[in-house]
Amino acid sequence: MGLLAKEMALATMVHANRLAAEEELRLKAAENQDKVDAATERRQANLRKRAKVGVVAVRQSASKSRRDALAALAIKHGELNQTRCMQAETTRQAELGNRVFNAQELSQPKSGRFEPVE
Repeated sequence: MGLLAKEMALATMVHANRLAAEEELRLKAAENQDKVDAATERRQANLRKRAKVGVVAVRQSASKSRRDALAALAIKHGELNQTRCMQAETTRQAELGNRVFNAQELSQPKSGRFEPVE
């Protein structure tokens, strides 16, 4: 048997082993998924069995109240940011107006700036 034939036989064997390992992994994954599904169903059945009347409604209203509170907080935060931005813009405009006024004053000839007051 030549070297090339041995390499081909080895490659075929490795490929077959890889396929077998992948199939075994798929079977184990399916088995584990079945276990997880069964455990989830048992847990949900247990919760349904122990749940009192109205518990679902109470939980739903609590989560709704929490979502409403978070939404109100976000709106309030946005309003505060908007107010702060408006105040900053007003301050910036005042500073800019002051700079423009000073620039205009300095651009006049010196004799025109210091006229005697009558």
